[in-house]
Amino acid sequence: MRESIKKYVENPQLLIDLAAEIIKELVIINSDINLKDKKIQLIEINKAIKSLEAKNIQVPEGLRNEKIKLINEIDSISVTSKLVMLQKGFEELFKNMNGENGNVVPKKRVRSKEPKTDNFTLRNVLIEVLMQMGGSGKVQEIKVAMEKVLKDRFLPGDLRFRSDGKTLAWFNNVQWERLRMVRAGLLKKDSPNGYWELSGDGA
Repeated sequence: MRESIKKYVENPQLLIDLAAEIIKELVIINSDINLKDKKIQLIEINKAIKSLEAKNIQVPEGLRNEKIKLINEIDSISVTSKLVMLQKGFEELFKNMNGENGNVVPKKRVRSKEPKTDNFTLRNVLIEVLMQMGGSGKVQEIKVAMEKVLKDRFLPGDLRFRSDGKTLAWFNNVQWERLRMVRAGLLKKDSPNGYWELSGDGA
């Protein structure tokens, strides 16, 4: 292991170049024709749903389910979450480099090994709640609504408080998932403060 990282220690530019190549490959994957087709399908389904709602016609459950299915398929193909992971990882790495006497020592972060609700489930519940609220809502109201849906399904790790002593782990993960959805274009990025809204591609 020491030998494999030695070249990067001696020349950090190699690591920067490697990261740039990885990002370039992810962007190429993101331009996949299959992803574009699915995005077009999602836009058309959104138009159909909005047209039915404008005419006060009940939207078939199958159409809503197909929309959620497409959203999840797009996210699984999209590289947005991977790019966010890279960005978050590097930001946290440098943020935690707080050594004494000028020494750079990375802080060790202990992650809970208790099971938590997966992001796929959190995303689906968030979309479901927002749709029931007409496409947008106050963050606190969204939290309460999601809690009602998930209350009998919470796992042990969901109900642990974060280091701030105020935020439960499950909602902290919802907030991270919301960020990924904003970057994927599923939630609006310019919503009023304290509100979350489905975008044209997510509503």
